[in-house]
Amino acid sequence: MRTELGKVKKIPPYLCINAEKEGAFVFHEKARNITKTQTILVVEPHPDDGALSMGGYLFNRYLAGDRLISAVIFMQEGEIGKQRQSETEFVWKAVLEGDCHYLNLPDQDLNLTNGEGIRINRQAKDIVNQVCEYVSGLICEYSPDIVIFPMGIGEHPHHTIANMCFRLIYSTHTACQYMFYEDFPYSDLSRIAYIRPVYRICRQFRIIKEYHCISETILDKVNLIMAYQSQHTKTFDEVKGTLSDYGEAILYEGIVEGNPLPKKGLYERLWKMKRGDG
Repeated sequence: MRTELGKVKKIPPYLCINAEKEGAFVFHEKARNITKTQTILVVEPHPDDGALSMGGYLFNRYLAGDRLISAVIFMQEGEIGKQRQSETEFVWKAVLEGDCHYLNLPDQDLNLTNGEGIRINRQAKDIVNQVCEYVSGLICEYSPDIVIFPMGIGEHPHHTIANMCFRLIYSTHTACQYMFYEDFPYSDLSRIAYIRPVYRICRQFRIIKEYHCISETILDKVNLIMAYQSQHTKTFDEVKGTLSDYGEAILYEGIVEGNPLPKKGLYERLWKMKRGDG
């Protein structure tokens, strides 16, 4: 095992020069305990989806020495798109010391049904095919140990399309371990509307819950989210409060459902597809 120190004071270049004095976030030096490393590919419908949904897990994997790669699908155009890409580059390259890729499909509204009520229309089908080719290409390029998709349930069609990609390619790329993150905050808007389809997916694809303690990386998760300055107006403490409440709720859910969580604290819930006969 070897220990490395992360870079000191990782401040995003797009913040103003007085940002630190004004209380903006900053990533300080932190030890990395590197043992056997893995390559993890994270499929993000938009920049910041991974940080919002599983930022604590991602930072834990960074500290463990894993190679983290983001595959962003949709991107806004113009100056806001340039800023979002700059934010993504900072998070995935400067902070997590990984890499990021962009399909750059237009970030616009999509209708996944036509007038006859068919689940996916021609336009969406073409987009799904582009996403499948894009993600498959990255899997072939990086040979990741783990590929993480959004659950794709909720009110946002871009997340649904990302999950459709998993359904179409998983049987082709069988060497990967597939995992899923919940589409925060969409997953928290209507728990009944979200959880019922989740359990249908779990039965269909043999997906099980995993609970990951993020008590030691909750501040890092907040910082990752705060790095996407174009997407929020909340303060650091407001974001921390929301995520802390959510993390504690996941802890108690695990306890109630009889999962042997090793210690009290804040947790994130991810989902893992069983492999083989396991």
